[in-house]
Amino acid sequence: MSAIVRPATVLVTGARGYLGGRLVQYLAGRGRAVHGTSRSDRPAPDGWPAGVPLTKLDPLGDPAAAIAALSGVGTVIHLAAANEGRSASEPDAALAETGAGTRRLVEAAVAAGVERFVFLSTIHVYGTPLRGLLSETDRVRPVHPYAITHQVGEAFTLAASDAGRIEGVVIRLSNAIGAPAWIDVDRWTLLANDLARQAVRTGEVVLRTPGQWRDFIALSDVCQAVERIIDAPSQALRDGIVNLASGRTSRVDDIAVRVARAAEKELGRPIVVHGPTPDVGAAEPPFTLSVDRLQRLGLVLSTTESLDHALAETIRLLKHRSLRTDSPRPR
Repeated sequence: MSAIVRPATVLVTGARGYLGGRLVQYLAGRGRAVHGTSRSDRPAPDGWPAGVPLTKLDPLGDPAAAIAALSGVGTVIHLAAANEGRSASEPDAALAETGAGTRRLVEAAVAAGVERFVFLSTIHVYGTPLRGLLSETDRVRPVHPYAITHQVGEAFTLAASDAGRIEGVVIRLSNAIGAPAWIDVDRWTLLANDLARQAVRTGEVVLRTPGQWRDFIALSDVCQAVERIIDAPSQALRDGIVNLASGRTSRVDDIAVRVARAAEKELGRPIVVHGPTPDVGAAEPPFTLSVDRLQRLGLVLSTTESLDHALAETIRLLKHRSLRTDSPRPR
């Protein structure tokens, strides 16, 4: 049987966001036909790729407008969702935004003839705290509203796929590290971003949650993996769920130290680190994310070098912004 040839255009929702902006830049740089959408009707930010459309699309808005926006699109990558803070403070609104919004966008994609619908979810659908070896076939037990609402989005995506209405793919992302596409992306509360901002602003890194374990993956690797997933043949994606992680669990204390070292190199001054716990040596991480499915797609992600590069690029972005802010204004 010959392979299905999908229309070339990839539409990315949430394209002004942390991952969305980087993904649009990456795909455009790879020569892909890409279209970004946002719930905002603000002009494209500085640094938006030339020739890439950015249009307003509210998944909870007019269904006809959504169908029109998706016309001629081969793959939808759906990133538009309520973040952790909004999910915690306004869970009902987050459920509508992430859950119902995903359902309605899936319906629009089906009506528009989209071939593949990719929903970006989170590893936290497995539960809190994470324990043991976690693979895509494990039962999900989300606790935080952010994870619960994403599990709802997963369910709508996979239900449409199982019914043969569209090819649905769920990507469960771990903790991404790297510079946003533009400085005004509101994700500076993420651990590595917050630590990097502290280093540039104050010359210190204060870790408020020492001892935690996480799986970190570089944004550059995330973009590479997403492209590989959207191009993968259907049979390679199995049941349509893929963990997108490094498969290596490390302490946040280690990341704090690495942020400080990256900042010292980029800024040329010492950075004081507060908060990391003493090296526990043989302590075993409480969980590991299975990345067997990624590896079957030919991906080996987030080496030490790629994580260090991700931290350095974040420092450089903050340093550049700081220099621009501190420069005297022309009279």
